[in-house]
Amino acid sequence: MDIEEIVQILNDESDRFEFGKLQEIRKERLGLQRIPNRKPFRTISRDGTYAYHVGGHLEFYEIKIGGSARSCIRQALGQLMEYGFWSGAARPAKLFVVGEPSLDGKAEDYLQSLREEFKIPIYYRQVVI
Repeated sequence: MDIEEIVQILNDESDRFEFGKLQEIRKERLGLQRIPNRKPFRTISRDGTYAYHVGGHLEFYEIKIGGSARSCIRQALGQLMEYGFWSGAARPAKLFVVGEPSLDGKAEDYLQSLREEFKIPIYYRQVVI
């Protein structure tokens, strides 16, 4: 499965969560004929970083293919940091590494230490293909 297929899965899942509900409310309040954009994940770079904007905050998602969560995190971390914190960048509320492998205890501890010690709002999202 390629990255575009993973993004499609994420977009499809969003309809079941807060984003889909918010879009329904927007449609009703604004008297729109159709539901506003149902695909919240939009590419923000030439190399495939995706942004998700809803409820007044921005989240960045970097999708990686690797044999472990550690591998996915290693591949994504630099890109997420650059897109989120380079001078003049839009400041995201959260950064997500997206990968197929499950998050093991060591990888979870690593992300938690980045959040606590360095105040980096980074998380992992598993997408099973």
